[in-house]
Amino acid sequence: MQVIVQITGPQGYRQQVQLYNGQVAQFGRTDWADFSFPNDAAMAELQFLLDCTRGLCQLKNLDEDQGTRLNGQPVKEALLRTGDRITAGRTQFEIQLEGVPQPPSRDQQQQAEEQAAQAKPKDQRTTLQICEYLDLEPDARALAKDGQTPDQLLELLTDKDLFAAAVRLQAHLLPRREAVWWGCRCVEATYGDGLPAADQKAVLAARQWALQPGEETRRAAEQAANATKLDSGGAWMALAAFWSGGSISEPTLPEVEPDARLLGQALTGALLITASYADPSAAPQRYRNFLATARQIARGEVQLPAAPQPVPV
Repeated sequence: MQVIVQITGPQGYRQQVQLYNGQVAQFGRTDWADFSFPNDAAMAELQFLLDCTRGLCQLKNLDEDQGTRLNGQPVKEALLRTGDRITAGRTQFEIQLEGVPQPPSRDQQQQAEEQAAQAKPKDQRTTLQICEYLDLEPDARALAKDGQTPDQLLELLTDKDLFAAAVRLQAHLLPRREAVWWGCRCVEATYGDGLPAADQKAVLAARQWALQPGEETRRAAEQAANATKLDSGGAWMALAAFWSGGSISEPTLPEVEPDARLLGQALTGALLITASYADPSAAPQRYRNFLATARQIARGEVQLPAAPQPVPV
């Protein structure tokens, strides 16, 4: 993958830079940035970064005060596509991606999101009823009260370090596509390059389903999970994607719908394994980070990528 950035700034400034797969670059006004623009006084010292890893080009805003805009809209984090325009201060950055599969159109992406939302309507049960439905442990259920919202219970569970229950409840509350994307983000951020090859393919397959949900990507996640020992967060995320809907029997056999709670159970298993990876003492803080990421996704502060990525074979 190659990312070509066409830059237009104040006083007729023009420049072109190139980034490659595996590169992470910061843009800002000062020399602390990898690419600096000292003549743009409206730009922050460190304004944004482009993360060009894993075959993606992701934009992340670094300045809370002045902010960064993508195609005219404020953005915190987003996956980029050819033709996107980033505005930082008085400087514009136009993105061109080479060696990346053509992403679906915005209309196709909206349709996929609507289909995913229709596949899982918002749970109308009370918080107490949801706890019973999910069969949360007694300590977690004891915190549930009449008139309490699920989000309020989530905060209590996190404060009491009842992380397994908090993760399972959060997985249930998120739409399926968002839930799988959340789990994949947590697994990839924690393991880095530490996953075995088969497990790396599994989490990529799960992410592929989240990017473009459908029967083909769901079955690909099943195959990727079956190729692992099911002992990593990546493997269980692939199972979560497979258990998102459809049938869990062989394609030639009568259909068997998965229990609606299976996705959340697999995701919870994935994050329980992931939280203790390499350093079990880091697990409590990792859980808190996982749940903070889920809240950002639920509030729309972290946008789901639009571009499908191929699973390596």
